Amino acid sequence: MGKNINATRAEKVIRAYADGTEGLTGQECTGLGISPDSCRMLKEALDWGSKGIITPGERARLIDAGFGRGFVENLAGTDGKKALLQRVKWLTGHLDHLNHLSLKQGLMESQVNELIRVVLELYHMGPDARGAIGALTYVVKNDNLIYLMRDKNKQDQEEIVDVRRFAVQALGIMGLYSISSQDAEKAISALIMAMNIRAPEQYKNAELAQIDLTLYKEAILSLCAFGPRAKFAVPYIIIALKHEDTDVRVKASFALLRIGPGAAMAVSPLTAALEDDEPKVQVNAAGALGAIGSPARSAVPHLEKKLTNNNPQLRKNAALSLGKIGQPTGSSIAALIDMAKNDPELYCRAAAASSLKKLWGQTEKSDVSEPTPPHATFLKP
Repeated sequence: MGKNINATRAEKVIRAYADGTEGLTGQECTGLGISPDSCRMLKEALDWGSKGIITPGERARLIDAGFGRGFVENLAGTDGKKALLQRVKWLTGHLDHLNHLSLKQGLMESQVNELIRVVLELYHMGPDARGAIGALTYVVKNDNLIYLMRDKNKQDQEEIVDVRRFAVQALGIMGLYSISSQDAEKAISALIMAMNIRAPEQYKNAELAQIDLTLYKEAILSLCAFGPRAKFAVPYIIIALKHEDTDVRVKASFALLRIGPGAAMAVSPLTAALEDDEPKVQVNAAGALGAIGSPARSAVPHLEKKLTNNNPQLRKNAALSLGKIGQPTGSSIAALIDMAKNDPELYCRAAAASSLKKLWGQTEKSDVSEPTPPHATFLKP
């Protein structure tokens, strides 16, 4: 299929990929002497690659398909990495251009689709697209995209909001990796702004409200990826924890759990969330209070009450959190002892025994046996 493609052609492919509007087009593949099937495989490998132009899996796939090893290694090597960074640079410039057009004269349908395609490609590049963080944050902050919705039908409105949603998701993907503090701060600030984006009141209707809520949820979920680095978003997440939408509250409780000690100001609302109507919120809230640690000592009596709850996941998280907070009362110790001996679930007994050891140290105060201590249950949104 691709046996005659040598390293020289690989360099041409790299340049075409880095500089072309469409990445690697069919016409460019034909000009390089690559068959349609080979072109399709290369396009898949190059367009969605990360950590270099192509992933190790794609590298093996191309070699198995008949592409020369030298050709493939060239794509995956230093030159490929440089091309990927060049591609990010090109996409960033194109994104800035489209952002400018949206503010100056609005976007045609084809340009909205182009905006989506560019943001999606950056999303799939993961942390390698960190050079585009500024452009992605501008997409999130671009209020003019909302004004574009006013004369659009529902399908067009959804396509426009997809631009911001994919940008928010791309920023969240970067949060899973070790990006610089400065880049993380830029991304988190944009996600906070996404939580506060609202369509203009004069255009507000049920459909726009639902679109608005979708972006709100995506922003909270992306903040989860930044963990403790997102601590300055806590005041906004606290507001989300009280939202009328159940899914928003689940995501908010999970985000506070991921932030951990930096979410200390959320102790009171998390304590209230132990009584939420949604079990997932209760479970996450119990885990989040433990992740905060000793500043959550006011929640101890409330967690103690959950040791006998019908939900075993909530019982386990409450038990583990009592050990992490480290502010035992006589009644909580007694309740943990009873749970460690008599709870019907092994992992709940293990959680209670583990916390007792933390609270007492290695003493002979209890005849409780401890199976392998479990980790807290975190119910992802």
